[in-house]
Amino acid sequence: MKNQYHEILQGLSADELRLDMDGRQAVKACAELMLNMSVDFATATSLATLLAAHLKRIEPTEDFAEGFEENTPAYYSSEVAYVAFFLLYLCEKIRSIDDILAEKGNGFMCTHFLPKCAGDADVCDRCAEKVGRAIPIEQVAYDNVPPYHMGCRCRPLLMKEAAANAAQGT
Repeated sequence: MKNQYHEILQGLSADELRLDMDGRQAVKACAELMLNMSVDFATATSLATLLAAHLKRIEPTEDFAEGFEENTPAYYSSEVAYVAFFLLYLCEKIRSIDDILAEKGNGFMCTHFLPKCAGDADVCDRCAEKVGRAIPIEQVAYDNVPPYHMGCRCRPLLMKEAAANAAQGT
């Protein structure tokens, strides 16, 4: 029996890292294990150790690394730490997508999601651009659902159409 995250994970390109198809599948399998067991740093580190041993080289794509030091291995103490934090990022993104799709499956009690950031001085420019733009649930896509990068504190806030219009000032 497939779990709730399997279909979402299999539909992802998982192209933030420069990996061949086997490497991408290995990353997806580790994320799926975490989502079904425990999304914590200890589990992520154990699985990252296995991934680092299995994969020859782990590096982000230029698009993923651009503008975010946290998205690069140099920011972390080791390649294993980098992969562990990447797995945690991926799991949070999958959970966010699952929450939105679950609402879609419940007959659209909520019609939109709003990327919600912490709203403090540490919010990056890329995330700040997304705040206040309500997105219809039908348009859920990997790229428009927070978190947007490793270390991102943004999360989707589900809302009804009237609240989405108010958030956008319409």
